[in-house]
Amino acid sequence: MRLFGGSLTLSADIYKKITKDLLLNAPIPAQSGFNSQWQNIGRIDNNGVELQITSFNINKNDFSWRTDFNISFNRNKVKDLGGAEFIPVNTGGGWQNNVGRVIVGQPIGTMFGYVFDGVYQIDDFTWDNNSDPSIPHEDRNYTLKEGLPAYSGTALPGRMKYEDANGDGFINDDDRKVIGDSNPVHFGGLNNTLTYKNWDFSIFFAWSYGNEIYNASKVRLNGVAEWMNITQDYFENHWTPDNPSNEAFAYGSIDPQIASSYYVEDGSYLRLKTASLGYTLPKDITNKMGIDSIKFNLIGNNLLTWTKYTGWDPEVNFNNPLLTGFDRIAYPRSRNFTLSLTATF
Repeated sequence: MRLFGGSLTLSADIYKKITKDLLLNAPIPAQSGFNSQWQNIGRIDNNGVELQITSFNINKNDFSWRTDFNISFNRNKVKDLGGAEFIPVNTGGGWQNNVGRVIVGQPIGTMFGYVFDGVYQIDDFTWDNNSDPSIPHEDRNYTLKEGLPAYSGTALPGRMKYEDANGDGFINDDDRKVIGDSNPVHFGGLNNTLTYKNWDFSIFFAWSYGNEIYNASKVRLNGVAEWMNITQDYFENHWTPDNPSNEAFAYGSIDPQIASSYYVEDGSYLRLKTASLGYTLPKDITNKMGIDSIKFNLIGNNLLTWTKYTGWDPEVNFNNPLLTGFDRIAYPRSRNFTLSLTATF
């Protein structure tokens, strides 16, 4: 659609894509001697809308201003897995390998695990001489109070607590559930280009909204072992008897093999992706030099990022397409600047 003499153009793409016979590493009966096999099975539906707007805000002899805007919405859902209800997603790396699932009725990119329910406090327990608070914390023989469930008997003050999702009084595999989604509600970009005589300037913003990231970096950076680094935030806020935090557990009490919502964070971001400033030498100068044109450019990339994500970079893209929002201390995108000269003969 073109409006106002072509100064505003709009385009929209609406689609529904049905993909069948997906190539997936599906589990097979153990009698075969193997755990899984690559098979062409299942069906996934993708529905989406993509919008693009271009506006020529000002277009005069010495000055012009153009704006390009795009936004995309996509929803995918697993419709069939060849009879299976789900297929586990293995991320590898030694710790927390199974943090995702491909589940019928859910989108690709689903995170699966326990719901983090805070930290066990001293008042949740009794100990040998409950009336003698002078007994040092590390010397007490703690017993969890009746009615408070624990995972595999690992409950101690300062340890992670999980939700008893089915209410049966025990915390086991049956209490795991969907805890996150890698897919954004929408994502897009906004670019503005301005020219004034021999100068040109452009600035490009990109964003993603509503996606979640499984920040597995916390396994290694939140006190899992004495020989590993810890973040300053964890160091200052972790649980101690004198600092009964309900968000950051005690040092050394992380459950490195247990996937939970503790690691799931909002991955939304707005990033100043690129800004460039250019200058083209006037024609009367380049003609005297026997050159058609000379242009200088200064370009900056990844200049600013606004996000609540606590990892190094919210723009993660894990190498397993079944769980792209997985971060295991991924190397962040660097801020860089480029100065260039372009000559045309």
